[in-house]
Amino acid sequence: MQPVTTVRFDPEIREQLDKMAEQMDRPRAWIIKEAVAQYLEREAWYLAEVQKGIDDAEAGRVISHEEMGARLKAKGFNVTP
Repeated sequence: MQPVTTVRFDPEIREQLDKMAEQMDRPRAWIIKEAVAQYLEREAWYLAEVQKGIDDAEAGRVISHEEMGARLKAKGFNVTP
């Protein structure tokens, strides 16, 4: 058996959740589990990407603002100084 976690929702959120559950013909718990899983996956990805940037900066793998502007301009982006 899976452990239980209690979450308190504002009435408006609970109403939206119940409406979506009905529309999707899914239990409320399924939607909550799916939403939390997607959130955790997205946040883990984001934190890993931030760490990559920090690691690059610490290793000196950076370019100047001017160089970045030149690269973007070369690709056709409108770059304002």
